[in-house]
Amino acid sequence: MRRLRNHKSETKKISKDMNKTLLLTLISILLSATAFASTEDYKLRKDTTKNKRKTVVTVGSSLEREGLSNKAKFIDNTFLGFEAGSAFSMGTNLNYARFWGRFRPAAGVSFGKWFSPSLGARTQFSFQQHRGQLLNKKRPYHFNSIALNLDGLVDFTQLINPKEYRKFSIIGMAGIVGGYTFGFSQRDWNSNNYYFDTDGKMFVGGLVGAIARKRITEKLSVDLEVSSVFTGNSFDGGHKGSGLDGYVNVMLGVVYHLKNSKGNHRPTFVMNKVNVYESKKTKPVVYNEEEALNKLEITDDKNRIQSTVRFTPDSIKLEPSEEKVVAEVARQMAENDNKLDVYVTTPDYNIENVYVFTSRANAVRNELVEKYNIPAGRVLIERSKIYIDTLDPEKKCFVIYVDDKK
Repeated sequence: MRRLRNHKSETKKISKDMNKTLLLTLISILLSATAFASTEDYKLRKDTTKNKRKTVVTVGSSLEREGLSNKAKFIDNTFLGFEAGSAFSMGTNLNYARFWGRFRPAAGVSFGKWFSPSLGARTQFSFQQHRGQLLNKKRPYHFNSIALNLDGLVDFTQLINPKEYRKFSIIGMAGIVGGYTFGFSQRDWNSNNYYFDTDGKMFVGGLVGAIARKRITEKLSVDLEVSSVFTGNSFDGGHKGSGLDGYVNVMLGVVYHLKNSKGNHRPTFVMNKVNVYESKKTKPVVYNEEEALNKLEITDDKNRIQSTVRFTPDSIKLEPSEEKVVAEVARQMAENDNKLDVYVTTPDYNIENVYVFTSRANAVRNELVEKYNIPAGRVLIERSKIYIDTLDPEKKCFVIYVDDKK
């Protein structure tokens, strides 16, 4: 018994040392990863020259590095998740349990934020049940654990093919975990904690995993999460053993994307493809400034700058004659340092053909974003004029109506 007590004390000491080493290593890794979390974007430098009544806007050649031009607020790009599924236990005693018996219930709740289109972080609180069994003895026992983890997130699909609004993502994650084990089974054959320790204990460890996320609406996504938690070898209460204990979470989740500062639930990041802008030799757009200005009107409150881009009936192609209106909006946006919102909408309250309207609105939006480098988060498509009517009269903005040619 004296030898067993000495072995227990040595095991606990080794476990504590391992926990400290794990924690320090994981913290250093996580801090290093956050060094890459700063994101940069690019904004079109005003590069216009006036020649009498002509204005030349040079596109794609005059870029300067200024960081994000649409600074996000804290509430932007945040989400709340609810997960439920199973935890598969791993450890010295845990490995002796029946394979399918090692799948036990698990659940969690998480909160996270994306700092850039591909980098984010989340914290998750979770609960797991576990089942262990002694070697060569049909003596099972159970216990529970709760854990709080802080994870760094990397959206690999955004790294490979960036998009402003992505409906499917593969997200990798790595982080640190702290938790507590409790509720160990009280067995007659385990008197004086001879086979396993029934006292609750703290644990620290690391987490690696991946999430497959499918966005089903602007507000909601569904997740399939697989994550592995590894910690010291006393996690299962055993007195001996080597290596690491832990568990694998396999959970389905529902993610609610919180409302952003724009009043919707979409990502607010600017997705400028700088390499495309720098390499593409775009011809300057030359237009008559007075002609374009005549197509813009300022409402009575002098804050709503309105214009209309007209399309051939049933056509979704933006014609060169209408590009002049878009070019003028881009010029005035540049004069306001791209800090105003541009609403692309319909002059009607009801849309007869949603496909035609959406295609036309996207044509205007793409012209502003891709040709004139207007921040994508500033160009908003609204399907009804009702929303425009409810805007704050003090809000200065551009409104572009898409309509048929008369």
